[in-house]
Amino acid sequence: MPPAPARGPVSARGRLAPAAKAALGAAMARLVGPGMTVFIDAGSTTLACAERLEAAATVITHAPTIAAALVENPAVRLVTLGGQVDREIGAAVGAAVLAAIETIRPDLLLLGACGVDPDVGITAQSLEDAVVKRSLAARAGRVAVAADIGKLGTAAPFAVADLAAIDVMLIEAATPPALRQRLAAAGPRLIEVETRP
Repeated sequence: MPPAPARGPVSARGRLAPAAKAALGAAMARLVGPGMTVFIDAGSTTLACAERLEAAATVITHAPTIAAALVENPAVRLVTLGGQVDREIGAAVGAAVLAAIETIRPDLLLLGACGVDPDVGITAQSLEDAVVKRSLAARAGRVAVAADIGKLGTAAPFAVADLAAIDVMLIEAATPPALRQRLAAAGPRLIEVETRP
């Protein structure tokens, strides 16, 4: 199986497929309804979501870039979770953030993913990141993930969740039909997003 796209800081990852991430992020933002409590995970696509969020919602995050994108958004009640920030992940990891996650129950988790495959599921490049993601997914009412074509059919070293545990998956409309069918058969409701101008 192809490896998930290379690691790197959020600024570098954001330069990979920027149009697709912008479109997927905008579609992800539309999943957030007024009055919801939402956790936005670290990632370049989730950052694109945060930048386009319009709903009056409570947003929780452990990612400084996500918080910075939302701090002046008047519709958002922002809650940040602290701890030591891993620069490549772009978020706090470790015991402090895991303890904080145990106290929250978001309506919706907007999950970042490094690799996405129908058989392997959602995977992460870092063990610490995978542990945080699993903890978040276990406490959320619903889980949504967005993945550009470059992440589909790839796997990173650390398991996060089977696709059966994902409620909604946003993918590019240009995703090959055979892969789209395999993703849908694995469990999540698919939302196809037009990402080409």
